[in-house]
Amino acid sequence: MKKSNILRQLYLGKIQPEERFPINQRYRRALKTSILLEEKLSNQLSKEQKKLLSQLLYMEDCLIKEEAFIRFQQGIRLGARLIHDLF
Repeated sequence: MKKSNILRQLYLGKIQPEERFPINQRYRRALKTSILLEEKLSNQLSKEQKKLLSQLLYMEDCLIKEEAFIRFQQGIRLGARLIHDLF
């Protein structure tokens, strides 16, 4: 992919960094454990408690996504400053 064409490729959706997320064995184990623990906890809760757990997990997911986006922005800014300083 040409350097001058990368913005157009990104805009057109031909570059999707999330598809290149490396899922290694450590990640798979952590995901499997997380799912098992959530199921185990959920089985011990009342209907109302399950609803609260679901809301909590949803909000944590929102926070994680927002943090990831902020880190992405910071990385882009750092990259832009590096390029500016180099050229």
